[in-house]
Amino acid sequence: MIKKLFAISVFMTVCAYAQAQYTYFTAALPHDIASPSATPSQSGSRIRIDQPTRRLWVWNETSLAWVKIAQGIDERIGCVAPIGAPVVGQSNFAANTCAVPELYAWTGAAWVCMTCAASGATNLTFTGGTSPYTLNSSTGSDVTISQGTNVTLTRAGNNLEISATGGGGTVTTDATLSGNGSGGSPLKIAQQAATASKVLEWTGATWEPSWGNPYTFVTTGATITTAVNEILVGTVGADVVFGLPACNATTDQKHFKFVRNGSDSFSLTIDPSGAQTFYDGSALKVQYGKISIDCTCRFSGVTGVWFIDNF
Repeated sequence: MIKKLFAISVFMTVCAYAQAQYTYFTAALPHDIASPSATPSQSGSRIRIDQPTRRLWVWNETSLAWVKIAQGIDERIGCVAPIGAPVVGQSNFAANTCAVPELYAWTGAAWVCMTCAASGATNLTFTGGTSPYTLNSSTGSDVTISQGTNVTLTRAGNNLEISATGGGGTVTTDATLSGNGSGGSPLKIAQQAATASKVLEWTGATWEPSWGNPYTFVTTGATITTAVNEILVGTVGADVVFGLPACNATTDQKHFKFVRNGSDSFSLTIDPSGAQTFYDGSALKVQYGKISIDCTCRFSGVTGVWFIDNF
């Protein structure tokens, strides 16, 4: 019985030794290593090494194929791309020693950087592990995002997302804003015909310059513009006519005051624009002597009329 057990033990040891043997083979292509061509026999080694490159292969019993389990990455000294094709024994992958190491892969014709930014740009670092990511420049310079002709940042909740459509690469503005949002042309509130002393007034839809209290001094007739709301009339040499601006949505609730202090006996006529009239239906108001007249526009729907007092 002891002899039989000893014989069985020796047989199992020999089999285990034969199974663990490393065998060598020579690949046909040094840079694109071919797998061993022979299928291992029942007692043959399941581990083989390519002799020129020392690459290790293991036989997979499930897929019935040789699997390469080690190729490695070569280190290239300096912050430069690898030079020249990899030689026998070198990997198709190489990493240099930049402050932020760059990984290169050999395509069969050239080395291609797998972690570099586009030509002329800086390297980018993504952190966070899960969305959202932080986009940083490794050199501290600005980060430029570009793709085709349009890049649109669309706010979603408290986040900004990159949209693949729309935008045209510009900022759309209306008359209330000026500038295009670039460094040389920042967005700001547009002048909108505002002059000194005017302040912003809410119209119910947007902010516009208020009338403030600018005035003008005249001694002849004129058509009043919306830039003033107080007209001081000095001594005139003949009858004069002052035309009011159109009473419309723009001038609604705007107030014009005519103050006459001149020493003359000529008339001062106030004439609404076009076919518009005063609220009482009169087309004109004529004034003599030293007196003030207040005119206020009321625009409702499509109709504008002037209210007048102190007349």
